[in-house]
Amino acid sequence: MEKTEVVRKVVEVIGNVQQESGRTLHDITAGTYIYTEIDGFDSLNGFEATVILSEGLGDAELPDDLFLPEKGDRDISVGEIADRVCDKLNVEANVR
Repeated sequence: MEKTEVVRKVVEVIGNVQQESGRTLHDITAGTYIYTEIDGFDSLNGFEATVILSEGLGDAELPDDLFLPEKGDRDISVGEIADRVCDKLNVEANVR
């Protein structure tokens, strides 16, 4: 798996969570910040997205806090989430 595929999967999962929540879908890219740029997305949605993403990656063991920003940060981008997934899957990352 390549990092571009990981970004695609993260974007797809976020889009599905938004759609299932009845929210409007917007363009989501690696540079999109999930809490300030995606309408209504919250930490509960992040946990839900982590579970769905894990299942979509063959039950990969992903951290529960995958969608939470680093301590002191206010938000996290799709690219940063993809970097974390790549790290767990041993895929070369640094997607921005």
